Amino acid sequence: MEKEKYNEQICRIIWHDVLQNSIKPFSWEIDFCNVKVIDRGTAFYLFKIRCWVEIRFLSEMSLYQIAFKPENQKSQAVYNCVPLDKIVNVIDDTVQYGLSSYDYICSKYGLVYKVAI
Repeated sequence: MEKEKYNEQICRIIWHDVLQNSIKPFSWEIDFCNVKVIDRGTAFYLFKIRCWVEIRFLSEMSLYQIAFKPENQKSQAVYNCVPLDKIVNVIDDTVQYGLSSYDYICSKYGLVYKVAI
């Protein structure tokens, strides 16, 4: 029960403090019927690029991980150590430039590189 409350609290922080404070998410075509609370974060589907997005809090660093999981591809893009105030920009750039822009987005925001799997 305590873990569920913790997960819900993190989900609220992501949605209230970040996603709802920007107009950019409206252009991503979020499926609001499928917004989920997940372990240490939230997940939602983007119609525009046909993929799931998972945002997880990395408590040991007080940063976030953003994973893009396309529905028709085996590979995914994972951005690590994303500051709270950069979440919208990282998602927006990925929606705009595509999953193949992983290296560009990592370098643009100074993120830790991880091999896309």
